[in-house]
Amino acid sequence: MSIKCDNAIRSKEEDLLGRKRFATNIAKNVIAYEMDESLTIGLIGKWGSGKSSVINMIKEEIGEKEKNIEFIDFNPWCFLGNNKLIEDFFGLLITNLGIDSNNKLNELGEKLNLYALAMKPFTFVPKVNKFFDLLVKLFSSGGKFIDEYCKQNKGDINKLKENINTELKAYNKKIVITIDDIDRLEDDEIKEIFRLVRAVGDFNNIIYLLAFDDEKVCKVFSSGPDYIDKIINIPIYIPEVSKKIINEYFLKKLNENFELDNSNWNYWQVIYKEVLENKFDNFRDINRFLNVLIFNKKGILTEVNIVDYIIITFLKLFDKDVY
Repeated sequence: MSIKCDNAIRSKEEDLLGRKRFATNIAKNVIAYEMDESLTIGLIGKWGSGKSSVINMIKEEIGEKEKNIEFIDFNPWCFLGNNKLIEDFFGLLITNLGIDSNNKLNELGEKLNLYALAMKPFTFVPKVNKFFDLLVKLFSSGGKFIDEYCKQNKGDINKLKENINTELKAYNKKIVITIDDIDRLEDDEIKEIFRLVRAVGDFNNIIYLLAFDDEKVCKVFSSGPDYIDKIINIPIYIPEVSKKIINEYFLKKLNENFELDNSNWNYWQVIYKEVLENKFDNFRDINRFLNVLIFNKKGILTEVNIVDYIIITFLKLFDKDVY
């Protein structure tokens, strides 16, 4: 018997929910997207619906079929709360593009760095176009490139963005930036992530893939779904898993870890039908339930009936009022 870690699947071969075709279709559409303009895709589903697993299958499918698409995983847990989210975002982009490897990309990297630092004080203030005075303060001791750029463009952030877009287009690769686990964040952190995407979401050849529970995220913003609709170009909803598949998974995993003898079989059949059948919404809840059963079982099963142990544990976790 073993505790099951709550990890997303890494490969299409591990798919137990029939999501392989769903993920493959998304991958095909990403590959087929040929416009230079950025695109923001929302992968939407409830907690435990398998969003991370779908992202992994999309990445696997694209990796097998298309070499001119690069994935960058932006993990909000690693960057939030340090007051420099914009800088960290562009830093990750620069690192993953291998900016240090050739001169042309070095110039792009310098511009991305400049843009990140320029945006920092006004990260989420709309319609900020000029920041020449700011540049003087930030880069008075900066490098030759920054001094020269400021003289030529008079600190125009829109001009800087145009130049970055031109070089990203010349990069000749699509960049897919995934941001997962958004719905696990605190409300203020969710706002920060969506404002980040809104602030930097219009660079050429970049596709953003955001995974979240829309019900939770919409509650965070006063305008609800209207705010999300302004950011997400393509909302894609994770298909629900049939109760039949969920029930079969539960019984299979229970039988792998617990043995019901003949004396308990009829009792178990009644309890399962009356209390447990169709009660789970996803595999994550099942794994959590089984982990508690497995962890606590030593010593307990010598004192209580196994079916009683199963049902009492279920009520303790999922129906505290009845428990």
